[in-house]
Amino acid sequence: MFVGYKSFVLKSNQYIYESKKYIYKKSLLIKALFI
Repeated sequence: MFVGYKSFVLKSNQYIYESKKYIYKKSLLIKALFI
């Protein structure tokens, strides 16, 4: 149970990291278009 929870937390952290990176790249792209 605990091991499953730990892997779930790691997966969700990875997902949050990936989505933040994606949003960051998108915002850079938008800024580049408007400059």
